[in-house]
Amino acid sequence: MGFRSTRRSKRLSRCGQPHPRPAPDRHLEVRVARLQVVLRRDQRAVAEPLGDHVGGQRLGPVGGAAGAHVVEEARPGLVSVNSIVQGAQAGQLWPLVFGRFGLSIAFAHQPFKWFADTARSANVHVVIVGLVPAIPSNLVKFIEGVSLADFALLTSAMHMAWLRTVGGRLEGRLRYSIGVVYNAFPMLRGRDDARLAPLGQRIVEVRDRLHASGCSLADMYDAGVMPSDLQKAHQLVDEEVDRQYLGHAARDDSERVVHLLNAYRDLRGA
Repeated sequence: MGFRSTRRSKRLSRCGQPHPRPAPDRHLEVRVARLQVVLRRDQRAVAEPLGDHVGGQRLGPVGGAAGAHVVEEARPGLVSVNSIVQGAQAGQLWPLVFGRFGLSIAFAHQPFKWFADTARSANVHVVIVGLVPAIPSNLVKFIEGVSLADFALLTSAMHMAWLRTVGGRLEGRLRYSIGVVYNAFPMLRGRDDARLAPLGQRIVEVRDRLHASGCSLADMYDAGVMPSDLQKAHQLVDEEVDRQYLGHAARDDSERVVHLLNAYRDLRGA
């Protein structure tokens, strides 16, 4: 089973396939040695071995395909027994795939029974997982010398309301621009950085702690399961930014947007 790309400029690679029935035990030492080599390549490798050798064997081809992206824009895909997405092994394998190789899951297929026309065909259930390298594009924006107070303001509900109002869209996603969103945003006059900076620091610390436990930014900001400590950190920022702009907590985003548009009009007329 293989994959084909829908674009000529890309190559969609398949990494591995479901294994046939287990080989005789005389090959066990070889399989374990291969797994140890794979794990030694990552300094953060877990102390305990992966649940079976399948996960370790998947890391080699995935890493090769991720590296090939630089010159061939490879998009690796896995066809594997479903043990790679179950139990303790999933928590050990995927952080390496995401963190070390910079990959994210582009698509996945529910487990299904594998059939093959071979005498040693395995009676297993398999999954298909497509991976995409997370390569920054020219849409990535950064601010040199940003302060924690700047960070707090730009992550506040006030700024997000402005972004949703004046920013563009890419399909259904928000698109941040320097000229329309950032440069036009009415910055606070006499901003109280002494109050904002510690609140920005609190968000950074919570996110660092969550990241260390294996959470990605996508996990942290999933609206349905956003951790309560991160919610609280953002709530404190929102309340402080509202107070500095409005003098009180905003009723909703509409109040924020009306205030910002009036402030923008005043700045343009100054």
